[in-house]
Amino acid sequence: MQKVLIALGVIALTSAAALASSTEGVVKEYIKHTKIIKLEDGNSYAVPFEVAVPSELVPGSKIFITLDDRDSRKVTGVRVSPR
Repeated sequence: MQKVLIALGVIALTSAAALASSTEGVVKEYIKHTKIIKLEDGNSYAVPFEVAVPSELVPGSKIFITLDDRDSRKVTGVRVSPR
């Protein structure tokens, strides 16, 4: 029984990872009160309230944004690249 539960857990984790895509870019502007990130390439992303934004995110930061595959505008994660 324990092996079955472990196998199901692994399947669930890999399935969730398959539903995510990502993008990267350089931050042009971050509007804190609305949680909108504008990139230098002209794209902008509204970060949902429940998704944390790293405190070190500032204009000029290189970032990686994880998106939901079913809705390519839905942000599920934000990570700042180390300099």
